[in-house]
Amino acid sequence: MTDRADATEVVRRGYDALSWRYRADDASAANYGPWIDELLTSLTEPSRVLDVGCGCGIPVSRDLAAAGHEVIGVDVSEVQVQRARKLVPAATFIQADVTTLEFPSRSYDAVVSLYSIIHVPLQSQPTLLRSIANWLVDDGLLLLTAGWESWTGSEPSWLDGNATMWWSHADVDTYRRWLNEAGFRVLREEFVPQGETGHSLFWVRRAERAGMFERFTNDARRVIVMAQEAARRLDHNYIGTEHILLGLRHADAGIAAEALDRLGISPAAVQAEVQEVVGRGQLPPVGHIPFTPRVKEVIELSWRAAAELNHDYVGTEHILLGLISEREGTAAQVLVNLGVDLDAARAVVIGLVPAGSAGGEGAGGSRRRDIDREPQRRDTVAELRDEIDGLQGEIARLRQLLTHHGITADPGD
Repeated sequence: MTDRADATEVVRRGYDALSWRYRADDASAANYGPWIDELLTSLTEPSRVLDVGCGCGIPVSRDLAAAGHEVIGVDVSEVQVQRARKLVPAATFIQADVTTLEFPSRSYDAVVSLYSIIHVPLQSQPTLLRSIANWLVDDGLLLLTAGWESWTGSEPSWLDGNATMWWSHADVDTYRRWLNEAGFRVLREEFVPQGETGHSLFWVRRAERAGMFERFTNDARRVIVMAQEAARRLDHNYIGTEHILLGLRHADAGIAAEALDRLGISPAAVQAEVQEVVGRGQLPPVGHIPFTPRVKEVIELSWRAAAELNHDYVGTEHILLGLISEREGTAAQVLVNLGVDLDAARAVVIGLVPAGSAGGEGAGGSRRRDIDREPQRRDTVAELRDEIDGLQGEIARLRQLLTHHGITADPGD
């Protein structure tokens, strides 16, 4: 079953038919109890909480409402929502497919989604996570249970009843990546056993919207993710310009990849030259990996390149132009060592994206990010300097940064 509407209908019918069998009116919090207690501890003031896949409202909506929080629950099952309205009258419940809903940006302090995203078709799950990130305030909390191993399937006679149930799981690594790409920083993840396998439990917070990455295209965001991964693979305790170049080359997407192809710069060549120039680190990095000052400058230069080309987005082409314009970093050295003339390289990139063109990575269709529907144009690049310090927090939205207390590495190049 691949059709989203069909899958949603199977889930709706299943919970409509077996609502009471799934959870009784007087059911205890059971294994949800410790999670709810920790959530309540985190919500130190009366908060607005969205319960995604709220079911009959027991126990999450019930316990949050009892603690004085404003709770809005959403569930696809009409029967579940009718029960929730009776069982938890202090909360508000909406019967709908959550993937079709729109809430105002920054309208919730916390979102709870326990065993619900796995009922959403896999192709719709990243979009839902991005929506949740948009609905949360900065530093807002998401408590999420998701898949541990990749699996999609159904179970006839679910709960020994007369209905079928359907699920779709990605694996834990995919969920971690989706969360970071959606704008979350992962605080903790756990394995929750069930039968021969289990589920992943994520505690995540919405990264502060520093603005720097809000207009990055998906390809550009992927470059930053892969830059961090490159630093980890090389046991480097910083993210330098060389890692950004590795990210551009290994992401192998967007206009920068096409430009590097035209320049004859292969991923293997970049990898080998970076290792030749900077070598490997001594120990695997622990905790947050900081940007170097040169990388912050490259990000600013990327914004400047976008502004000069009259683009309201930052794509991989602008990041590559930033690296070229910076000229003093390891990335520029690597390119020169590989026989690249930096002025010629700039001309190649500019030739692929004419100034003022609407046809770059940020143009319409699926390639343009729609997170910020009406972005405000910045008047000057100087305004961005106030946001540079927020970049360290923003890297967490793109890839998991371990939360163990550990060393903060001295920046490299």
